[in-house]
Amino acid sequence: MKKILSITIILSAVLLSSENVFAQTPTSTPVLKQIRQQSETLQKNILEQVNKIKQERASTTEYIKKQREEFRNKMNEKKEKVAQNFESVINNLKNITARIETRIEKIEAKGIDITSSKTLLEAANEKILQAEKELTTLDELLSKEISTTTRNTYISTIKSQSEKTKNAVKSAKEAVVATIISLKSSDNVSATTTKGSSTVNKK
Repeated sequence: MKKILSITIILSAVLLSSENVFAQTPTSTPVLKQIRQQSETLQKNILEQVNKIKQERASTTEYIKKQREEFRNKMNEKKEKVAQNFESVINNLKNITARIETRIEKIEAKGIDITSSKTLLEAANEKILQAEKELTTLDELLSKEISTTTRNTYISTIKSQSEKTKNAVKSAKEAVVATIISLKSSDNVSATTTKGSSTVNKK
């Protein structure tokens, strides 16, 4: 735009100089009129081009701004979805381990040794805590504002932490399943023992 304005000033100066030269003779009036018209037409065209460039720049800036806003909104939606999914799974696992703990207490009350199940439950709880820590780290990353200059690095970091959180949740889930399997075996022992006691009592 500066170049266009500079050209406009130079051309106007040249044209004014030409007018001064031709103005020295009365026979130059038609020529001066023509030059003046050409100068006005040229200035008008240049101004139109300048305005057009301004409009195009404004339009481009608005488009870029809109694209950034859309990207930011999509990222925020994905952030919430990712965090909510992990949080939901972790909460479910915590609810399951709470029920397992209640079941263990009932089985222990019958005098049955379920040390292995209790050990597995402790391990499962530790893995759930680790999954929660990874999720907290992910939440902290997701809450940060996205910078245009660091967008690629940001996305790469999010993917890496999401993978860590997913693996931690998966490990916790496997530990809970192992506890459930162990507890079922203890339940079977409990049922067999109870049935045997009932038979003896009947005799």
